[in-house]
Amino acid sequence: MIAAGGRLDLGAAISEFDVSQIVRLLADQGLLPSGQRLAHESTRMDPVLGVTAYLEPDIPATIPTTAVRVPSQLRSPHAAVEAFRAHRQNVSKAQIPRAARILQALVTAAQERQWKVPAQRPSGSRRDATPDLLISTLSQEVVVTIYELDERGRPGRAFVEDYGYGYGSREQRTVTNRHFGGSGRLMLTVHDRWGEKLIASARETKNETLDEQLPAVLRTLDIADAEDAWEREEETRRRAIREERWEEVKQEAFVQLAYQRGQVPGSGVAILRR
Repeated sequence: MIAAGGRLDLGAAISEFDVSQIVRLLADQGLLPSGQRLAHESTRMDPVLGVTAYLEPDIPATIPTTAVRVPSQLRSPHAAVEAFRAHRQNVSKAQIPRAARILQALVTAAQERQWKVPAQRPSGSRRDATPDLLISTLSQEVVVTIYELDERGRPGRAFVEDYGYGYGSREQRTVTNRHFGGSGRLMLTVHDRWGEKLIASARETKNETLDEQLPAVLRTLDIADAEDAWEREEETRRRAIREERWEEVKQEAFVQLAYQRGQVPGSGVAILRR
């Protein structure tokens, strides 16, 4: 396949299932070129013509992990980070400054990648918490939520809403959750815009801080962007092949029709084209 330029027509005698087995075997044996993986598709987008195997980028293998610097203090925090500090929710008062610095590090890394981070906090998309950041990458919108873990290692609510009555009217205020015992360890989740799909998560342990795990979280988003860009390129390529193949099929149909009518193929096609 490498000698054939990275693409090889296997014909109709081999099925896509057979190719899938070959792909799995080559991957398991480590026989593929570095940074590439074996894929397959119908030859010229027409199953009648058989199967074509080809090499394509193994995107996760080509995306490096880049360092993320968490500032030691906030000098000019992003507006969404300021809103996080003012809106008490999932992190105890003692951990809010550190959590804000982590969010600021994510904002800075996002802006370096030309991603967009709106100034306002995203609206609630899940029952458990309102997200702290909305990030628009090149391929998707994601929401970031940061929590403090309790003493059992579970994310919880450090603050709750208290509804009371004063001077004959109902009052609402944010108060410390007496039932939450914060451990000082933080957890971060990244969901799709509507909070239905978990894309990435990281939680602090005795051996690894959240700061140290941010590069892996961002790499997950980098991979998604790269795979989306590749898929769009591939779809453009496949669309052009489908259109070309469709024109060929129509031309073959014209020739067959000419034979059926007893016309000379050359002149019959010429008549049909007119």
